Amino acid sequence: MPGTGREDLYEPENLLAEGVLSRKEDIEAEERKKKMKALENQYHEELKMELQGMRYNASKPLVRSSNPVAEATDQAPPVSSEDPEEIMAKTTMSRKKRGLYEAIKINKKRKQDAVELLKSRKKKHLESQKSGRVKG
Repeated sequence: MPGTGREDLYEPENLLAEGVLSRKEDIEAEERKKKMKALENQYHEELKMELQGMRYNASKPLVRSSNPVAEATDQAPPVSSEDPEEIMAKTTMSRKKRGLYEAIKINKKRKQDAVELLKSRKKKHLESQKSGRVKG
């Protein structure tokens, strides 16, 4: 059988082919390593920006502009109707508890809206009775 003998292992063509393949694999591994390092650096930059309170837009590069006025207009503060303590409390909740909490809040808001609606109807009714009594 060809290729099974001891002399086939030490042929220069085989050694050269193995060396070329090994070098090619090394180059590919180095490229993957560079890509991973670049992604890691980008991740750390995004974390730094997040800690500083800056908004990150994936379509924009991470290069900061030298014009502070342009930066201020690009980065609007996040609009939140909740207080920071409530936001922090929600982040520590499990998904199930957070869902229940949101459902409770929605239910309370719905009940409050119903109470407001009834109060406004009562007020309108009383006003219409007063105006009706004055005439009569």
